[in-house]
This record gives sequence, C-alpha cells and structure tokens, in this order.
Amino acid sequence: MLWLTFCYIPINFLAYLLSVVTSFPFQENWISANTTVESLEAEQEKFVLGITPSYRCYDSADESQQQQKAKEAIENFITQVNNIHLNQLQAVTESQKKEEKTQPADQSTQSNSQQS
Repeated sequence: MLWLTFCYIPINFLAYLLSVVTSFPFQENWISANTTVESLEAEQEKFVLGITPSYRCYDSADESQQQQKAKEAIENFITQVNNIHLNQLQAVTESQKKEEKTQPADQSTQSNSQQS
C-alpha cells in the first residue's frame, strides 16, 4: 500500500507542471526571441559581407565617395537593427493585449460558475 502512495506523487507533480507550462507562454517567447536573434545575426552578416546594395561601400575608387557610402551603410544597418527590435516589441505588445482581453472573459466565466 505504501508504494501506491508514491505513485500518486509523480502524477500530481506532472499535473502541476503541465498547468504551469500551459499558463505561461514559454515556447512562444522562446520562438520569438530566437527568431529575433537569427534576424539580427543575418543582418550583421549582410552588413559585414556587403551583400546587399545598401551595404556596399567598397565599389567606388574615390576615397571620399567610399567614406560617404560607408556612412550610409552604417546608417542603413542601424535602421534595420532598430526595425527588427521594433517588430519584436510590437509582437510582444500585441500578444500581451490579447492575453489581457481573454483574461477578463475567463474571470467572468469563473465567477459565474462559482455563483451557480
């Protein structure tokens, strides 16, 4: 009979763990963060290698024109990095707003079921 008591402990623990995992969007947050990191790394590679036309600053033979293109390339890189960060923040804000909209509905449903 004692072994039967120990069997319920892992089951209860798993139930608790599943409720915590489903309550918090760990996977969604991880995917969002990983996508942002990959986008930033890709943008950095484009900048370092000068793959896109906006990052090419070595095409010109004139040094003053090369410096001007280098400044423009840096400005373009900063703009792209800021856009990537902004997109992530907007996605997080939208998901938080959706959660806030669903929580009051869930709470009202629970309060109605408790009153019955």
